[in-house]
Amino acid sequence: MATGNGADPMVELLGRRKALKTKVTRVERNVLTLTGEVSRAYLEVQLELVEKMEVDIIAFEDDMLLGVPADQYDVQAEECGLLLERCLVVKATLKALLQPALWTTFTDAGVAINDNNRSHIGVKLPKLPTPHLSGHLHEWISFLDRFVAAIHN
Repeated sequence: MATGNGADPMVELLGRRKALKTKVTRVERNVLTLTGEVSRAYLEVQLELVEKMEVDIIAFEDDMLLGVPADQYDVQAEECGLLLERCLVVKATLKALLQPALWTTFTDAGVAINDNNRSHIGVKLPKLPTPHLSGHLHEWISFLDRFVAAIHN
């Protein structure tokens, strides 16, 4: 990994990890706290963002091999693994929401009809998964981020 401005590679990597973590938290919050009507296009955009973040996290892991001291690699790799895991949960949620069977609209008489061509249609949202803390101190920060994204915000 080349740093064009002569900055410490570890500082640059930590900055990139923080930016990735912020992006993951933002999309996680957007998806896991959906209420009311939501457009299919919105869900598809969120899915594209998550898939791009997965690629970015994997590229970041590759760059860590070159820029992280061996004694810090395990901690950084574990953090990347948790970010990737969070992306996979959001991606699975989005894919479930995008299943055609879930997309229905209601006629004036209140009868549900399946219609994938409308811009805004109702979605039956899954139950919100509650984050769990295993009790390990090194997992506290990621647990807190997930809790804030899922519950507090």
